[in-house]
Amino acid sequence: NYVQLLQHITRARDIKTLDRLVRDYGPKFDAVHVAAALSVMPKLHNPPAPGARLTVQQSRQKKEVPAKLLQRLQELASTQVPRMFPREAACVTWALGRCRSLLPGASGHNPATKQLIRSLMQRLTKDNNRMLYQAAGGAEVAKLLHGLARLKLGLLMQGTVQQLCGFVAKRPQQLHVKELAAVAWGLAKMQLPPTVAASAAAGDTFEAISRQVVAQKLYLRPAAMCSLATACARLGRKDEQLLAAVAEEAFEQIKDLRPGHLAVLMWAFGRLQYNPGQTFVGAATAAANSQLDALNSVQLGMLLNGLRQLGALDQQLLADVAAGISKEQEVALGPQDAVRILAAFVAQKHAGAVWDVEGMAARIGDAMNKRVASMSVGQIANLLVCYSKVPSHHPLLLRMLEEASMRSSAFSLDQWVRMLQSCERLGYSDPAARDSRVVDFYAAADQHLQRHLLGAVMPDNAAAGAAQKTSQQRRQQQNWWRKALNFLQDDQQQQSRQEKVEQHDIIHQQEQQPDSRQRHSLQFAAAIDVGVLLGRHKALSDKSAEYLADAGSKMLQQLQPRKLMFLLTAVTSGDRIATLEDVRKLLVEAAARLQQEDLSQLSHTVLAGLTKPLGHAVARSMLASSGEPLLQQVYQQLLPVLDECSEQQLQLVWDSMLRSGVQHEGLKEKADAIAAREGWQLPQDRGWGPLGI
Repeated sequence: NYVQLLQHITRARDIKTLDRLVRDYGPKFDAVHVAAALSVMPKLHNPPAPGARLTVQQSRQKKEVPAKLLQRLQELASTQVPRMFPREAACVTWALGRCRSLLPGASGHNPATKQLIRSLMQRLTKDNNRMLYQAAGGAEVAKLLHGLARLKLGLLMQGTVQQLCGFVAKRPQQLHVKELAAVAWGLAKMQLPPTVAASAAAGDTFEAISRQVVAQKLYLRPAAMCSLATACARLGRKDEQLLAAVAEEAFEQIKDLRPGHLAVLMWAFGRLQYNPGQTFVGAATAAANSQLDALNSVQLGMLLNGLRQLGALDQQLLADVAAGISKEQEVALGPQDAVRILAAFVAQKHAGAVWDVEGMAARIGDAMNKRVASMSVGQIANLLVCYSKVPSHHPLLLRMLEEASMRSSAFSLDQWVRMLQSCERLGYSDPAARDSRVVDFYAAADQHLQRHLLGAVMPDNAAAGAAQKTSQQRRQQQNWWRKALNFLQDDQQQQSRQEKVEQHDIIHQQEQQPDSRQRHSLQFAAAIDVGVLLGRHKALSDKSAEYLADAGSKMLQQLQPRKLMFLLTAVTSGDRIATLEDVRKLLVEAAARLQQEDLSQLSHTVLAGLTKPLGHAVARSMLASSGEPLLQQVYQQLLPVLDECSEQQLQLVWDSMLRSGVQHEGLKEKADAIAAREGWQLPQDRGWGPLGI
């Protein structure tokens, strides 16, 4: 009978039992039966655990029966929409969201699912939301928002989302804390753009949820804590009162927190840069260390990432992690998890001398070597940075360089800067020791720089198509760079930006997007950095140097001295610069600008850096009569601050005097004395070597 059938559905212990019930009794199902069958699907369908070693065929077979069953239940639900009430509609929406991986195609683009959800929402909100307010409770609203978020239908159903947010905002006291947490998680998961009305309603709802949760914090349980912390992290809302309530209750229930709870909480606190207090961090670290074997790769990565961002990494925890991974014959983890784990060790100074980081990096590299083709460009760049800072020379690195060469146009200039810096740290930049894949990588970087400076997207293999800069391309380039005028950062801001990139270059964090003109200026700054890194190792082609010089001359007055120094260093790194008219033009204009500036205001780093390109230009007779006096002025300004220069900077100054033939006796004597005192070696040859700054 009706009740017995419902009991059999809710008590089904495996997917085959439920499938048999649907096949035998499906025609007799009503709205309640369909909703009940869908509600038990998430529990019976066990997707592969993160990092599970399943082949594509095994994964497909594991999903085949549940996918067919879900499709049949979805068809049955479509026929029962006119007889569904809020409880049934909520169960259907929530279950489809939980089982979204079984839906054909992308869940948010499945036409049948879209039509079903749209029909359900229309039924709930018709007649001025009469059914919603008369028959729905907090559990139903939470499930609806949860399901819409997982199905990625929040923006499509933004009218319904706005009505559901209004329901919660008007009566938050009628919802249990776990229901409020589910609502907050769903709103955060939707990531509604601020331009839609539902986004403002979601913000008001979150405020109401925060106040209610703080007032009822004693009812918080681990799952609700994680949902609230995750919601705050995704929305970027550093709600001090709410986070303090979550941290306080989490500390009180520390023995009840499973490894996944600890990982999510620490990840959320780290992403928000919210310090929950040393007492909680210490207790959470100790609890995680005692349950280390129960952490999967995703949870371990989240835990270490959160502790790293809070600056609270525990040495014993890291030692146990390194030892545990090193002893494994094979590890199963994803690229993002690998980045997070390695980044935690990179953040610790002298990590390699204390823990078995090399062994851990080797095991992780073996696992990643099989997944290079499926990595995103960000993951490739981040892994290169991590391995260069460990450091470790694993075969994975050359594989990633090869992949980066094939996908060169997909990488941003900032990512190219970080990858080239990584190659420099790893020693791949030495021309005598370069693998063919490294050579191809540098060539791809040079081609990408050309495409960027031209402002045109060309295929990776279309190097021949870029042989000539036509007048149309030149006009396009000029228009592109004109948008960047007056938006270059000053010297101090640019230096702090570079330090920030170096500090946070391992994990990408979402930030407010700059406007178009500021974005163009930052891209030009990155283009200069790429040019410097390529030029430093004789990998910058004449064409790239010419394009970079042409673009730089149009922005010369807006460049700060530090960036100007880098630009001149990049374009003068080649051996045939005397034949490049754009380079000559830039050098003449830069020299004229420097002669008008007060050189005493420049730092010793900039002054020492300028000696290299100016010395090169004077040696090639590219500055006519203005070159030698300008170089003498730079030498004179360097004299009182020469003691502050590093060995490399002193070598640049000495090398400049040798190559240009412009001598400054006082500077030469002082440099010689400093080198003798410090035991530094000064260059003696007269060839133009690839010295860096």
